[in-house]
Amino acid sequence: MIKKIIFAIILINYSTGVAFSQTNQTREIVITADAWGHASPDTAVVTILVETTGKTAQLSRDAGEKIVSDIKNKLNSDLGNGVTVSRRDIKYSGANPGSPMSEKAVIRMRRFIGVTTSNIEKVPQIIDTALAQGASEITAVELSVQNANQSVNQTIELATQRTKEKAEILAKSLGVKLGGIIDATITEDPAGKMIRLDQQRGQTLALSDQNIHVYVNARFEIENPSTK
Repeated sequence: MIKKIIFAIILINYSTGVAFSQTNQTREIVITADAWGHASPDTAVVTILVETTGKTAQLSRDAGEKIVSDIKNKLNSDLGNGVTVSRRDIKYSGANPGSPMSEKAVIRMRRFIGVTTSNIEKVPQIIDTALAQGASEITAVELSVQNANQSVNQTIELATQRTKEKAEILAKSLGVKLGGIIDATITEDPAGKMIRLDQQRGQTLALSDQNIHVYVNARFEIENPSTK
């Protein structure tokens, strides 16, 4: 009776996992390799405060809207389509109409606007322009990664290259000839993926590069010795 011979060799280190199996049904090498990459921030959001006062809320608002328009027009003139200006929160404060101070009191308006640009190098110019046009304060500058696709793809290519190299080393050490790839799967580190999605939603904006961690698992065929 012909006995089935089954044996396996498993080698695992911190960055790659490799396996070799040979039975009457299958002859293959399985490799898991990972790679790290990073994506630098590609988008900046500058939050600007415009604060104005007036005898009425309407007068205060009109004065504030003029400053907002001046900032927007100047940024569009100097930077063209490189920036997007959006109106955000608005708050009013002032004395009650019936109070003794009402005749001298004013209504204060605090309008926040956001300036978004994909050219981070223009942030200083945006700040200088806003202040020159009457902005009261720059309240925040936030940097984020909005498009990490290129960095992810490069990391996948690196992990894939490592699987092929590891497969060739294992095949040579076992005295077999590596054949073509049977199938492969790609997995991105869930933690890194969630951080990137949160950044894209504006929930977490970091000032540093964004790490990317990718795993590639590949199955390679082992050529039959009789195959020429």
